[in-house]
Amino acid sequence: VVKRMNDPDHGDVMLLRLHLPKDGVREFIMTARESIAKEKFMNIVAGHGITVLGKKQDTLMSYVAKWSEELQATSQAEKAHKQFGWLDDESAILVGDREIRATGTVYSPPSAPTLPIIPLLQPKGDFHVWKDTINAYAREDMEARAFAFFMGFGSLLMRFTNLDGFLLNLLSRESGSGKTTVLHAINSIYGRPKELLMSPKDTYNFRMQRLGTLQNLCGTIDEITNMPPEQMSNQVYDVTSGKGKNRMKSQENAERLNHSKWSLGVVTSSNRSVTDSLLSIKSFPEGELMRILEPQIKVDAYDDPTWSKNHFGKLMNNYGHAIEPYAGALVSQLPMVLAKMREIQEKVDKEAQIKNTERYWSAMATIAITGGAIAKTLGLHDIPTKPVFNYAINLIKETRLRNREYMFDSDDYLGGFLQRHFHETLVINGNRDG
Repeated sequence: VVKRMNDPDHGDVMLLRLHLPKDGVREFIMTARESIAKEKFMNIVAGHGITVLGKKQDTLMSYVAKWSEELQATSQAEKAHKQFGWLDDESAILVGDREIRATGTVYSPPSAPTLPIIPLLQPKGDFHVWKDTINAYAREDMEARAFAFFMGFGSLLMRFTNLDGFLLNLLSRESGSGKTTVLHAINSIYGRPKELLMSPKDTYNFRMQRLGTLQNLCGTIDEITNMPPEQMSNQVYDVTSGKGKNRMKSQENAERLNHSKWSLGVVTSSNRSVTDSLLSIKSFPEGELMRILEPQIKVDAYDDPTWSKNHFGKLMNNYGHAIEPYAGALVSQLPMVLAKMREIQEKVDKEAQIKNTERYWSAMATIAITGGAIAKTLGLHDIPTKPVFNYAINLIKETRLRNREYMFDSDDYLGGFLQRHFHETLVINGNRDG
């Protein structure tokens, strides 16, 4: 029994650590209630590989109870956090089992929702190999990819925009354009590139629960091409609403605490425009369209597929090193960071001539450029930020023009034409000519 913790949902819980001779170390959580109910206790420990029979069961339960009493007498219960990202008082950023503070990094005990994801948010390999891999986005014509990659850093700044979320969809109708690689690159800021990537095959509730656990860390979903339009519409609205569904408790007439709340960016990839998908069910889904940007990811004419596979394949064994220095800088220099954000937002709003209805686009460009610029100052990459800024401004302008075209509905065109030519209309009845 390693720690006592106070869980917002389950009260007193214990973190237990099992050392196996060949399989290494396994960690799991048990509530105080489960530790004194023999059947529940044995189900939990057996599920993690502890098989004892007869009197050994009572001995094991007694062992856990005595350790719990010892910890109660010698230490205060730690608070178990159910979400990663910023703490409420903005004194630290939680990533995996690390609480990154201005004074350094301390261990943060897991909770039931965070425990399965903690192994995915650990560093591996060499930072310099990771940085060299990422710097491929510093080349000319890589601005769209760099803009999306910067969102991985910028997502932690979404909390300070008064908005809760947005959707950045990487669009390419050709395979092999590198959309999924960009998502891997974003995830590699935090941890394992592939395992952190969500898929439309995951259930809708799972994706919402994962966003709630990430809270401020960037979410990524690969290949949403075949997602039903109605679900895609819900996805856009739910991402930007900042919270999952409210639920009732199963055994009593009371609300559950809703911990599925977030303020983050979600970056997706598809072969079909989200805008086209939404237009198939609505004449003009303006609410959703104003919360989406869709960069076109073109196939790199100078890219050798073999080189690309080998180069970006290095991300699979080198990741998770950038988030600690970056998060540490945000926490320790937050007033300066927010001043930098305001400065960049003013430039974005001026250059793109942002209107009030385009506040999501302004926020997306602002946090991406700010996050990318801070990361560059810290030496985490060498990607020039000015070309990416120019790309973001052009993307907003192009999206505005495209949406303006969508606003003119075909029914309006036809109705207007018939009204103008009312006295020139030839009406033919359905009878056959004599």
